[in-house]
Amino acid sequence: MQNRKRANKLTLLAGEALIALTLAACGGGNATATPEETQTPPIIEPSPSTSGSATSIPTLVETTPSPTPETILPSPQLATLANEANVTISTQIVAYELDNPTYTEAAREVANMATCAGDMDVLKVFNNVSWKTILDNWGYVSSTLGAGQIPYQNQLNFNDADKFMNYAKENNMPVMSQFLFYSQDMPTDIESAKLSKDNIFKIVEYYVKARVLKYRGQISAWNVTNEVVAGKLYGGESFKFWYASSWSDELIADVYKWAHEVDPNAQLLLSENNVLDKSFDPIGPDYISYLKKLKEEGVPITTAGLQNQFWVYDPPNKSYMEQMIKRIQALGLNVMFTETTVSESAKYTFWTDRPRAVGTITDLDQAQAKIYQDTLQAALDTSSIFGIFGFTDAVSEFDSEPGNYNAPDAKAMILDANFQPKPAYDALVKALEAYIASK
Repeated sequence: MQNRKRANKLTLLAGEALIALTLAACGGGNATATPEETQTPPIIEPSPSTSGSATSIPTLVETTPSPTPETILPSPQLATLANEANVTISTQIVAYELDNPTYTEAAREVANMATCAGDMDVLKVFNNVSWKTILDNWGYVSSTLGAGQIPYQNQLNFNDADKFMNYAKENNMPVMSQFLFYSQDMPTDIESAKLSKDNIFKIVEYYVKARVLKYRGQISAWNVTNEVVAGKLYGGESFKFWYASSWSDELIADVYKWAHEVDPNAQLLLSENNVLDKSFDPIGPDYISYLKKLKEEGVPITTAGLQNQFWVYDPPNKSYMEQMIKRIQALGLNVMFTETTVSESAKYTFWTDRPRAVGTITDLDQAQAKIYQDTLQAALDTSSIFGIFGFTDAVSEFDSEPGNYNAPDAKAMILDANFQPKPAYDALVKALEAYIASK
């Protein structure tokens, strides 16, 4: 599972260095790309036409599902209850585990919406085409994008993204994808190249439009950008370059406009962490102010994406969560919990000096279950989408995979490492059963 570095002051206080990422195929700042006329013409495939509404499930391609094992979780399963309740539960699903039938079956039983995180990142999809090539051939790039086609598509790496999308289609799961523009997923040599504002905008426009064109009409929601507010307030140099430069707000607004131009039916999110966390780093008011600013400027944002990285030793307050959600909804925006995890670790993974609000916990699993249940209930009470960031301790951002946090004591998911339900899973089931009974 792709690790998402947090942009807030917890990360800074922890002293974590931001991961330096580079494109293997990017040329140096003064390199000269071969003009398009002298290159082998790229393979360009037409993109599917748009269809449906912003909130409807996109038209899916009929496929024959692969044989699956017997059900893993006891009945009634969480996804079944979500469908019966007519609510959405999303979970991150990673392409590198899709050959594991236990993983794929568990995902089907846990959620009725699939979240793609990592498999559509800039540094994965565009690793074979340099930004120098984009700039040196911008006339061709711009006209091809304008025609609804993808320049250099034969050089783009959509293998994992396609694998993810095929799974979602086979299981009739609408898709939310992260992130079209994220400071921690941009080629770092752009920051040192001293490019003009115009050239920076061209590069980002290509990165955004190429992916939206590829999956136009197939992705119901794009998590467009991430941790802008925290990046402005507390971020390091990379965050400041992308989010706090003189041109940053204009670029962010343009990213939404480009995505909307290509696929006007997709919901467009602005994602932020710690918005619902009252006692610790309460970034919510600043986030709401930024959302209001975007709305007033006519930016086509539709949805607030809330990342919830909770900790059993400093639990969130349900009343505060609902209060913040209602303030966001008053702006005319939908709300989606794009991520929810609840760590049981003795120290908070994202900032090990975070103070405890609860000194001792006798049953960590029950404490975790209470937070998951309160968070789902807050979503149900406010008609928001509830999302978890992975579902099993066997595959999570806290595991030992390269780039992850390697914090095995977090045990932050609703299924254990053997794909068995934990009290957190049972609590979510009970909450949905009660919700259905109340209707």
